[in-house]
Amino acid sequence: MDAFAGPRKSGTTVLEEAEDHAERIGMAIEGALHLQGETVDVDGHPLRLTYRLTDIRLFPDGAELDVFHYSCLVNVRAVAE
Repeated sequence: MDAFAGPRKSGTTVLEEAEDHAERIGMAIEGALHLQGETVDVDGHPLRLTYRLTDIRLFPDGAELDVFHYSCLVNVRAVAE
């Protein structure tokens, strides 16, 4: 999963630098998915999904100087209930 963000602004005023903005987005992703789970229905059969995030990185964009990326791998384990 990759999320990227530039600085958060109000008009021309920078409210949050790009690195902090991307990190905050990443923390929200981690809070929503890492070590979380849910049960879904697949063709009438319940399936338990659990998520684990790995290879988490925060890094500057190679092309745009004021953009940062948050990236991670989302590993999903599926178990029939």
